Amino acid sequence: MDKIKIILINQGNKQYAVFRVNPQFAGEAYRAGYHDLPRDKERVEVQPGSVEKIIAALKEKIVAASAAIERHEEFMRSPEEIRELNVAGHRVTIEFSPSTHFLWKVRVFIPTALKNALNSPTLLGTIWDAWQDEEDGRFSLFDITKDKEEYFGRVQKEMERVAAELRKLQEWRAQPPQHYDLPGNVLVTISPHPQWALYYEAEVIVHKALIEKAKECGLKLGNVTWWSKDDHHMALTYPLRDSEAIATFIDNIRSEVEETLSTEIVAQYSV
Repeated sequence: MDKIKIILINQGNKQYAVFRVNPQFAGEAYRAGYHDLPRDKERVEVQPGSVEKIIAALKEKIVAASAAIERHEEFMRSPEEIRELNVAGHRVTIEFSPSTHFLWKVRVFIPTALKNALNSPTLLGTIWDAWQDEEDGRFSLFDITKDKEEYFGRVQKEMERVAAELRKLQEWRAQPPQHYDLPGNVLVTISPHPQWALYYEAEVIVHKALIEKAKECGLKLGNVTWWSKDDHHMALTYPLRDSEAIATFIDNIRSEVEETLSTEIVAQYSV
């Protein structure tokens, strides 16, 4: 296969060397990172006695390009590599495979359970919508890198952060519930929220008669949505961000309960 042809042409009183570059050779050289070949149909003016110099220079470039192509072909024969990380009991897999331009294709696989456990809209700087939902209980992210060791180090650092976050969430979810007994046999229980990370959930249980009285009298306690806990009790749940929000919620419920208890129906008319 001719890699490059040189065609000498005369135009007027000038002579030119026109390069016809084999596109396959040019493409392989480009993918191998060699960019010093002449462009196809490029031409240079020939001075007296310069043809030999042009040919010699071109041969040097062909030799250099061929060496780059050989190195690139050897790189492309590099075996695929699979590395694993244990992230708080979850197995994260990183797969590297050679690609053109001496780059590495990367696929990072994380278990769906790990994604669901995280309190974060992104991972590895990438929003979840850019991750692919596999059918084997995993999510995957495709990427390209020049330096696989640098990339793996970045994944390791990110997974160390993730593991610390998961430990923090596990400790937070392990908190025992807090119970508050309010007037009127009203019970308030504060527990870690079952779905919202680092949020609390308040459950209030009240005698049904107290809620019916609050609704009948148009009081604040009856203005929220209650659901039936059992035949004699009503309940509501409410998300709370932190201890300050808990304290405010308890004070408000206490005030509304006391308002309802202190309200007396003295007469009722139907018109």
